Amino acid sequence: MTTVFRNVIDADQILGLYRVTERAIAPRYIKPDAARVWLDSLANATFFASVTLFLTVAFVPTKPEAQAGTKSWDKALLAVILPAMVAVLPVAALDAGRFHWSAVPAWVLLSGYVD
Repeated sequence: MTTVFRNVIDADQILGLYRVTERAIAPRYIKPDAARVWLDSLANATFFASVTLFLTVAFVPTKPEAQAGTKSWDKALLAVILPAMVAVLPVAALDAGRFHWSAVPAWVLLSGYVD
């Protein structure tokens, strides 16, 4: 489910933008002046934020012997895939919004929209 916010006050009620920023100042993850500038820009500029929530339902067997046949390569693959799945959204957001690590040609981006 994806929720879209176009008003910083509504977004703050759900996402806690101001509260989280204040908590980031105390351990010096962000400087107070930079936090103030960022929050002011959120409040005074065009605002757009979206949040996507994923719900995964899994069956966990209650008997240990149900997992006895799991192959070691399945476990190794799972150890790689699960962290990668968790990292996709934050890494993509940091790439697109702040750091611009990747340079993808426009034709590649457009090809993603073609069915």
